[in-house]
Amino acid sequence: MGSHMGSARAPRASGFVRFMAGMVVTILALVVFLGVSALALQQRYSGRVAPGVWVAGIPLEGLTASQAEAAINRGWAEAGPRYLTLQDGDRQWVLSLADLGVSWDAPATVRAAMRLGSTGSLLGDWDARLRGWQQGMSVAPVWRLDTARCDQALRGLAQIVDRPAQEATFTLQGSAPRSTPAVVGRELDVTATRERLSQALRTGLPATLELVVKPLQPTVTDGEAARQRAEQLLSRQVTVVFSDGSTQRTWALGHDLVASCLVPKQVVGADGKAQWTFDIKSDPVAQWIANIASEVDCPTIEGRVTVDDRTMLATMTTPSQTGRQVDQAEALKLVMAALQGGSESVQLPVKLTPPPVTEADVAKWGKLTLLSTGTSGYKGSDAGRKQNIDTGASRFEGVIVAPGETFSFAKYVGLTTLAEGWAEALVIVGDRTEMGAGGGICQVATTMFRAAFYGGFPIVKRVPHTYRVGWYEPPVGLDATVYTPYVDFQFKNDLGFPIVMEAVADNTNGVLTFKFYGPGNLGRTVTMDGPKITNQKPAPPPVYVEDDTLDPGQIVQTDLAHDGLTATIVRNITKADGSVTHDTFVSTYEPWPARYLKGPDPNKPPQEQQQNNP
Repeated sequence: MGSHMGSARAPRASGFVRFMAGMVVTILALVVFLGVSALALQQRYSGRVAPGVWVAGIPLEGLTASQAEAAINRGWAEAGPRYLTLQDGDRQWVLSLADLGVSWDAPATVRAAMRLGSTGSLLGDWDARLRGWQQGMSVAPVWRLDTARCDQALRGLAQIVDRPAQEATFTLQGSAPRSTPAVVGRELDVTATRERLSQALRTGLPATLELVVKPLQPTVTDGEAARQRAEQLLSRQVTVVFSDGSTQRTWALGHDLVASCLVPKQVVGADGKAQWTFDIKSDPVAQWIANIASEVDCPTIEGRVTVDDRTMLATMTTPSQTGRQVDQAEALKLVMAALQGGSESVQLPVKLTPPPVTEADVAKWGKLTLLSTGTSGYKGSDAGRKQNIDTGASRFEGVIVAPGETFSFAKYVGLTTLAEGWAEALVIVGDRTEMGAGGGICQVATTMFRAAFYGGFPIVKRVPHTYRVGWYEPPVGLDATVYTPYVDFQFKNDLGFPIVMEAVADNTNGVLTFKFYGPGNLGRTVTMDGPKITNQKPAPPPVYVEDDTLDPGQIVQTDLAHDGLTATIVRNITKADGSVTHDTFVSTYEPWPARYLKGPDPNKPPQEQQQNNP
């Protein structure tokens, strides 16, 4: 029984073995088949596009690279996209891809297609090929962008998109301020827009492309604040008021004048942005005030008096006047303050300068006292010199010298010119005497000096002549020269009351007299010692100067000879209390030659005469 059972299992075991062997053979056959098929397929698509591959609807299966590139180019030419919409907010522009430099990159696209199923990975490549057979595979076209053409197209579009920034403005049109607001500008960013398009093309051609537009900020951001401030200034009704007690005058500061004071300028802030403002220059207002001052200002007039020698009473013949002078600097300060917010009514600041003596003062004087007298002779003077002595004396007739005042001769004489009414007469110029306007005025100064000398008044400034002049002697050493405005004679009224001058030119007798009067007593007596003469020097030899305007042999004397010397005079002043003071006056005179003009020498050759006559 055991042997029977063993024989029964043997057939079943051999059948299983045969089955397994068959399976192995089948599998091996399948593997061989697949291998042979894969090898055949590999060989078939070697160097060609995998099955089922297409680009933008263009089938490329089984095509070589050159064939595929040609197919892509045909497809682009026949049915490729043609336009791209560019957008800026709610505005759109449709540009051709050709103008934008956009096209398919056929070689790059073919390379992408060829890589499908040909990576070298057996399983991966077979998987790709199977998907190609079953459902096909789409390869996105690779896009190419010509940057130069793209930039050119975008720059053309920028002419439409771009808008420059508008700076804020502030202007003055007459007296009307104007302003306009700042406006932000726009500028197409060509580079950034091209980069955006380039990025988009990596995933395909976009339906629309939003332009990259950057704002252009204005550098001057505001002018309105300046306009408002200017309007406030121009709305001010500034008036200047002046009252002299009996009348009142007003001047209104005009808007046009205020506008001329405003000088627009830009101020840059910490953020680098500028705003309009303006400076207020004061020059136009200063000129306006100067014009007002020319209407208000008046000089202080020192009244003049006449003394009746019989009654010794003084009468004011030239009325005195209080001087007015506008304080222009203070007025300018007040007006500018009013313009910028202060009171609109400005009282004109005026400085009043009363005269030293008024008519009421003269009336109170009562009888005057003759304080001192000075005289000098000018008999023999020519007509021009006499005219100048008359003119000079008239400048001092009735002049009042206030207590404590230092009197200036030059102040009242002024410039000695022909235009001022002076005649030509001999004057000392340098080292010679010649004709000049005002010759003889020193006669007036010398006579006034003597009146001040004998009145005991302090002599502040006195200059003797360069050489001795016969008109002023005797005594020698009691003369005074003047040459306005450089050389002056001055004395001080040291009394407690005014001095009144009287100047009388007696042309008949050739005597000039100065009298000093006052409403009080002099309170002192004056005597003189001298003159003491020292350091005497004889006059130099005469000087002859050839003058071809004279007749041959004619001689004309222009200067007299004078010896030089030093004269010393002592003034003795005895006061009421018996005290005595002494003042010493030293005058040094140079020796002076006689001078002559002579006609040409008839015995000299003409050439020699010309050489001796420069």
